[in-house]
Amino acid sequence: MIKVSVVIPVYNVEEFLPACLDSVCGQTLKEIEVLCIDDASPDRCPEILDSYAEKDPRVRVFHLPENHRQGYGRNVGIKNATGKYIYLLDSDDLIDPETLEELYELAEKDSLDAVFFDGKTIFESEELQKKFSSALDMRQGTYPEGVVKGEELFSEFVKQNEWVVFIQREFWNREYLLREDILFPEEAEHEDQFFSIAGLLAAERVRYIRRDYFTHRFRDDSVMTSKPAPKNFHGYFVNLYKLIDFIRKHRIQSEAADLVIRNLFSVLLSLKPVFFQEENRADWFQKQGLENEYIFFEYLMKEQELRVEEDKQLFSPLADYSHITIYGAGVIAGKVFGRLIAAGYPIENFIVSDKSKNPDYYHGRKVFALNEYNPDPEEIILVAMAKGNHEEVSNMLKERNIPHFCYANNILDGPFLP
Repeated sequence: MIKVSVVIPVYNVEEFLPACLDSVCGQTLKEIEVLCIDDASPDRCPEILDSYAEKDPRVRVFHLPENHRQGYGRNVGIKNATGKYIYLLDSDDLIDPETLEELYELAEKDSLDAVFFDGKTIFESEELQKKFSSALDMRQGTYPEGVVKGEELFSEFVKQNEWVVFIQREFWNREYLLREDILFPEEAEHEDQFFSIAGLLAAERVRYIRRDYFTHRFRDDSVMTSKPAPKNFHGYFVNLYKLIDFIRKHRIQSEAADLVIRNLFSVLLSLKPVFFQEENRADWFQKQGLENEYIFFEYLMKEQELRVEEDKQLFSPLADYSHITIYGAGVIAGKVFGRLIAAGYPIENFIVSDKSKNPDYYHGRKVFALNEYNPDPEEIILVAMAKGNHEEVSNMLKERNIPHFCYANNILDGPFLP
């Protein structure tokens, strides 16, 4: 019986491919299959794959006649897999020898839809290491140790600002993926955005374990380090559209999912200038059968851009301060937070009067009680609460000589200086 199917899309990585395959074929768990999808690689990868398949019957090679990108190849692997569980690995990365055995035993013991874990990073240069976030490595937050619903774990990741899409740090039940029709968008970049988020949101039984089984190779010519291009806009558009449709069909109500969707929308707005450099820019969407969705989305982006420009004017007094903290953790604070982020203002934390009635994290930022908070001298507080609370909160801040503004109904009162 095949216990785990490892799916590896392969393209132009002849330098790193043998080390990747050795790390998989050398697993302590022997009942595995390794599905390698040669995505019409122009280098020696096809020959390397065939040589491994000759030596190890667990290695199965699929030679695609033309290049289709990773999402297509991963779907080929998932659909042809026979293992109870799926593990997705990139062809320039590595896993520890005991990875699949320990993940399999954990998933079997607790009847899990998925296991989430951590990884290490190999940077090919000091410049890359300085430039990119340490969020690629092990998470530092506090998470449930037992079995939880996927939506709960996702919310914890988002609240503690440690949600990073990394399918190589995920281990999936194959039957669950096929039953819920969770596959990768094809012919689009950033295909793992939809897969990871949808997969976790719909799962009934998941666990997170603080183990760094996976080693990611961070190099200059990867998707994550390449310069923005129109294809990046295409990819985020498709992922956002599919994710919204998936959430609607599954009737998922999640504040964390709403926040991630808004973040994806913001990414699209940031990529729009690059996309608009492309001639006949709507052709790609027409070929993919998404022309109507794109036209509708253009109107949404125009409305969003107008609102961002208005908010830049409204909140312009805050631009004189290097740090902004929001006082409040309710509906008004959440809406103001989203508008400030979209307008490019950095939000550090949230402050509340009574910590016992509020969460530890809100929109991925730490929530502090006023009596335990020591603001930076260059920081400004924005009171985002019902107007009836402004006077009381403003007086408390004045008593502590903390400068602040009060927000209500698109009006910014202040600054109230000590």
